[in-house]
Amino acid sequence: MGAAVPSASYYWNQAQLLLRWADAVTDPVTAERMRKRARELLSRADQAGGSSNYLSFALDEFNAQQMALKRPAQPVQQQQQQQQPQDPIKPSSED
Repeated sequence: MGAAVPSASYYWNQAQLLLRWADAVTDPVTAERMRKRARELLSRADQAGGSSNYLSFALDEFNAQQMALKRPAQPVQQQQQQQQPQDPIKPSSED
């Protein structure tokens, strides 16, 4: 008897997990490897008969990549101006 083949939902779940991890890591090379593996798993899910959710996962991946591109590389730092204290005693100007 052969080993059981995982179901389409198994592949979908694994792909979704990899996509979440890819969004969380800071190393772009690692993130791309995870996305590539997720695409492979989505292909296997299609082969296993689960093509109805492919569009949803593809859109989620695309949106995650677009959001990652919009993240600033470094936090924005604002300079603050410090007000000079005013002298409480002003000389009077009498003529």
